[in-house]
Amino acid sequence: MRTWLAYIGYIMGPVLICLHAVFIGNDLLYKVDNTLILAQSLYFLSFVKLLVGQLLSQFYYGWLYAQFGFFPNFFENTIPSNYVELAAPNSYKLSTMDANIVRNAGWAFSLFLVFLGGWAVLTFICWLLKSVCHKPDAWHPRIAVNTIIGCGEFLSFPVFYWAVANLMYIGDSQNMSSGFNSTSRAVSIFFIIFICIYGTGRWFFNVLGGLYMYKRIIMATILAGSYLDNRMLAPLVIMEVVFCVVRYIVESPEKYKHIWMMIIECLLHISVYLLGYLSLSAGANTIIMSLVIFIMIVIIAYGLTELYLESRN
Repeated sequence: MRTWLAYIGYIMGPVLICLHAVFIGNDLLYKVDNTLILAQSLYFLSFVKLLVGQLLSQFYYGWLYAQFGFFPNFFENTIPSNYVELAAPNSYKLSTMDANIVRNAGWAFSLFLVFLGGWAVLTFICWLLKSVCHKPDAWHPRIAVNTIIGCGEFLSFPVFYWAVANLMYIGDSQNMSSGFNSTSRAVSIFFIIFICIYGTGRWFFNVLGGLYMYKRIIMATILAGSYLDNRMLAPLVIMEVVFCVVRYIVESPEKYKHIWMMIIECLLHISVYLLGYLSLSAGANTIIMSLVIFIMIVIIAYGLTELYLESRN
């Protein structure tokens, strides 16, 4: 599963993450989120169908890098030896053994803890440079806050997905450990409630941020319940259309080119969902989905170029 087709996601995923970081560094928090959510969702499409022996599984696996999912899982040793949840669908058993949140989202918790430590140190250094060395240009509190918000929201999508999947497919297990089983269930419930509360609260501080959070929540829930069920494609498409309309109301773009960009972006996203649910063609899915992400990367990079030209002027 981890061979040549995966390299498309290995490359494009980190490129999107870097663009996301650059925009946040320029005090622009939500310029990449929509495309980044789409790229992250491609990995979860591998659980919608049973892709035994198919090249398509390689392509979907590579998009784990759009979630930074290669990061070490510091909580892996808390999983009992030979523990496997037998109720998980075959697509999970093939790829990840089961849908356990500690096994599959532990890397996200680990990454956030490391990021939080590094962020705290760098923020403190910048504050010292301003306060002690009298260098005010080193202190940007708004960018510091946006950075930690951006990281948390970026990781909320995979965490919410695995929390929902864990609750849906938890059950009898090989080498049953009732303590670990109960802990996994409690962790899933906690993060579902916490992320929903955060997403709701985000609306009051940044409407666009709240909109993207709820897109993550709804999309993760739909994808987690989509195993061999093409009917779930309908709510996914409806969600994308509603999201596009609400985004237009929130952003209220004045230029026609921005309105058309929203419509085109919506249609491109829907085309990816249609392929993910209705097609098992490695060639068609790989080419079209990669082209969609590439087009979005070019548009985002063009927006970044415009930003720097405006700042110079």
